[in-house]
Amino acid sequence: MTVEAFAGAAAPPAADDAFRPSPLEDAGRTGTFQLVYALDFKRAYQRRTETIARKAVEWAIREGAVPKEAVRSTCLGIKFAVEFDRPYDGARALAEFAVFGLASQGCEDAGRVCWFNLDGDSLARERETAVATVLHVVRERLDRLELQDLGTRAVAQNIVVQGALRAADDLDRVKAALAASVRLEFRIVSNEKYVSPDVVDFVTLDSRFQGRISLYQRGGERHLEATDGDGATGKDILETLVEAYASSLESRGDAAGRDVWDRVFVGAQDAPSLPPSDSPAGTTAPARWRTWLLEPEPLVTGERVVNAAVRLDPDAVRDPIYVILDFDAEGADQFGKATEANVRRSMAVVLDGTVRSAPTILEPIRGGTCRITLGTGSPAELMREAEALVVALKQGDVAASLLLPPLSELVEPL
Repeated sequence: MTVEAFAGAAAPPAADDAFRPSPLEDAGRTGTFQLVYALDFKRAYQRRTETIARKAVEWAIREGAVPKEAVRSTCLGIKFAVEFDRPYDGARALAEFAVFGLASQGCEDAGRVCWFNLDGDSLARERETAVATVLHVVRERLDRLELQDLGTRAVAQNIVVQGALRAADDLDRVKAALAASVRLEFRIVSNEKYVSPDVVDFVTLDSRFQGRISLYQRGGERHLEATDGDGATGKDILETLVEAYASSLESRGDAAGRDVWDRVFVGAQDAPSLPPSDSPAGTTAPARWRTWLLEPEPLVTGERVVNAAVRLDPDAVRDPIYVILDFDAEGADQFGKATEANVRRSMAVVLDGTVRSAPTILEPIRGGTCRITLGTGSPAELMREAEALVVALKQGDVAASLLLPPLSELVEPL
């Protein structure tokens, strides 16, 4: 299994005791397994190249006073060219532009075209970052399976997953979780009215929702809310309602109403939940969830996100903890145009159908970088929410980074 000229997959680790689950006393164990996945760094390299190419063009515009319409970049794998409409007097300075981990290949055509590629150190950093990100997300996915005795580790450029088998479908569940693709979208929150008296009646008359779902009303806004408790999460309660009400609209022949409710999503409240003032120290309030009606088409998808990171500004009066994300060139263009057309509206960050955040667009966001604020809450809660959002933004990298099927698969029955 190869990854073209970008990076060959390292040999899988030997099937020895160093990579097997430790002996367990649990009598329910029927065997052990080990899966080894090779990582494909091609996409990470390409995205990094596109990002740096865009920054190099911005450098030429900013430092060299080159008109925006007179400079552009072309990417070829881990190489890119900065092209000018006319010979550029600062081509030599641009050729020495190495702050982003570049290796210059020189300029040609009297300084009209300058070539660069990522240097060895930059490629190594990209591999290290990609391995750490994929390992983190793999662990988060497997945690959701609630299987005992699962272990994951990075070995060279491979991800090793090992564990004990108890149920017949344990191994299939692990493989399916790692093979699943993740859908990340940025969508505008709709201003349409969707919580009608009919919806309220539906909630009131259905025993599944009585006393568990509340109606929020303020000004012209109406949405539904639910809180974790009584053996069910608020998210599950609201998702059950959305599906049930949409089905009822379809059975009544209300196609227009069904189309609207197909765009109703569930997500966490804007601000992290805070415990009541009389709660014991260290406790938190149950998670709160709400419904969102989103516009039909996404502004941009997660395929265009290059990087995401948590930032902390201890001197900030407002929003000291926030998330920064970078788009590739195509995503930057899409995002800039979309945010310009939707200033003062809310933009939902939607991961696998769940709204993770819905910040307000304060101004057109150009240049391929945007800042997502998280509302109010304690520093610890905001940091947890920011870190969770960064993981969400990076989730889409896993399906593209893990080469499927596994490089090797070992199952040992007892």
